[in-house]
Amino acid sequence: MRPKVLILLAGSVSAFPLPPSRARWLVNVPPTSYRRTFLIHHKSRHRPRPAFAKDDALAQIPSPPHRPFWQPSSKLQSLRRRLDTAEDKFDIHKISSGVYLASTIQILSTGATNGFESIPESLEASTNAFLVTSIIQGATSVDMALKYRQNDPIVRAGFINMAFNMISLGWAGLIGSPFLPQAISQESANAVMLLSLVPVFGFTLSEMVSLSKHVGHRKKRRNERGGDLGLAGDLMSYAFTTAAGFVAASAGIIILSDPSHDGAWLEHTFGSGDGLVGIHAYYSGIVTSLAVAIGALSITLRDRKIISKQSEQLLVGIPTAMFVLAQLKSLNIV
Repeated sequence: MRPKVLILLAGSVSAFPLPPSRARWLVNVPPTSYRRTFLIHHKSRHRPRPAFAKDDALAQIPSPPHRPFWQPSSKLQSLRRRLDTAEDKFDIHKISSGVYLASTIQILSTGATNGFESIPESLEASTNAFLVTSIIQGATSVDMALKYRQNDPIVRAGFINMAFNMISLGWAGLIGSPFLPQAISQESANAVMLLSLVPVFGFTLSEMVSLSKHVGHRKKRRNERGGDLGLAGDLMSYAFTTAAGFVAASAGIIILSDPSHDGAWLEHTFGSGDGLVGIHAYYSGIVTSLAVAIGALSITLRDRKIISKQSEQLLVGIPTAMFVLAQLKSLNIV
């Protein structure tokens, strides 16, 4: 039996309900002034070939109008839907991230203009904003990881680790600057810094013990688009980041566990007599915090299917290499 074609002019599909066995195709023509909907159904068991009405007017259907400039494209709308989720209550994490990025750029750009040899008084507001936003981002990251990463313990632990990293580096930026309030003694500031490094050391040690498991967890998924740098990319990104974080946390705990290890001790141990060890440590802490933030963002973007594994490897590995060089430079090792 030949298929029957019903042409409904300016009609609605719901006006002629058909059982699923009868309605085989539904082809919607782009909306025009004479919208047509084709319903093709057949009673036989075999699916017939789609039939299209031979209508000259159908071939002359005008193309849809161009998108107005004030409306976002489909790609931008898709990107917005993937990033704008209900996990971030009241967009606190996004807003704090914007303020954090602005303060970080302002600090590093100001330091670049004077060769990273001084900390001007104009950076006091940016340093305080850097501390506050780092704490807010860390707190919201822990909250989202505990609530929405319950089925992914490896990524959940990684986000909590990076959250404590952000908090500790934000506090390090304050105590390493000349803007530490006089009401806070250096011993108290070091004690707070030491407490914030303890969970970082614990999470990083756990990652070091099961490094192959953590690296394998970020393998390329089935049907995932984009490239992959392979084992070399995994070692230079995930493994290198874990090892660098473990060494940094261990060194920080060792130095801060002794109350005599203050700024003067750092200058005497690692300085070259120019008095720039503390200043370089301040800027290297900002770079380290930025590297951690970029790494966390890259993991989120890949989980949202926005970037590929290769992009994630680069966004994790390159900032980590920058922070390692900054830390070695601050200690006059390189």
